[in-house]
Amino acid sequence: MPALTVDHIRILFCAIGTVILSLIAYMDYLSGYNIVALITLSLGLVLALNGLYIYLGKEEQAGHQVDALFLITLSAFSLFAADSQAQHSYWSYFFPIAAFFLLSLRSAIWCVLAYTPLAFYILLAYSPPLIQAQTLFSYAAISTIALFLAMVKSRTNQLLEPLISSDAQTGAQLEKFLRPALNTEINRAEREGTGLLLVYLSHRAQNLKGENAMQLVKQCAQAIAHFLRPFDQYYRLQNDNFAIIMPHTNSEDALIKVKQMIGKMPAVIQNDIQVGCASLNVGDTEDTLLQQAQQELAHV
Repeated sequence: MPALTVDHIRILFCAIGTVILSLIAYMDYLSGYNIVALITLSLGLVLALNGLYIYLGKEEQAGHQVDALFLITLSAFSLFAADSQAQHSYWSYFFPIAAFFLLSLRSAIWCVLAYTPLAFYILLAYSPPLIQAQTLFSYAAISTIALFLAMVKSRTNQLLEPLISSDAQTGAQLEKFLRPALNTEINRAEREGTGLLLVYLSHRAQNLKGENAMQLVKQCAQAIAHFLRPFDQYYRLQNDNFAIIMPHTNSEDALIKVKQMIGKMPAVIQNDIQVGCASLNVGDTEDTLLQQAQQELAHV
């Protein structure tokens, strides 16, 4: 079963957000707020577009542009919604939340600072005089809370980074965990007297450009994960190559499994893939297995 990645979660978020915004747009349309409904629907379409880019593996090329388009649309929405009906001025509160969610901490701070004069204009021009102070305080409080949560998230990510073992794009284990895991499996295989095989897969997808290369890498990872046994482990290496630790197996069985993996990979890359296998022998270490697997690289 393919590993769950951050991309899957973001696609789910985009789908849920699109549905919710579409429902809000429909209710605004029924209430006669046609401009508000149109811009709300535009926000939903931007989210849907973002999810589509992630699904197609093109987020590296257009992800930041889509995020910027979403924020621009949201700022326009807060202005036109407040202009059409004063009670919709509360949409200004959502800009800092969206900015700190979508962008890096530094970029989000600059965006919120740039948007704040527009937010003040909206809240002062369209909010009833008796609640202007309350709306300004609410905007400041929400922006501060969003900033605080973004800082906590950034700090938490820094603290957790050494503990994260999986690659967010492919679901594979990170290369820095390969040697420790291989050492553990070597000790287990020697203790139990069972077989151990290291498979190295190399390709030239990195020679392609931009989003095409990343999409191919993701599809290769999905093909590998599809045929792994529960106790197999696969790792994403430099230049987007992969290594697979396969306990309790021999070269013949591993080769059959690898051919199945390659057969499920994109046709455009199948002829470029080279495979190297290294079986555990007496005296082998993680370094000698890796060296042997790389030396044995050949087309299968």
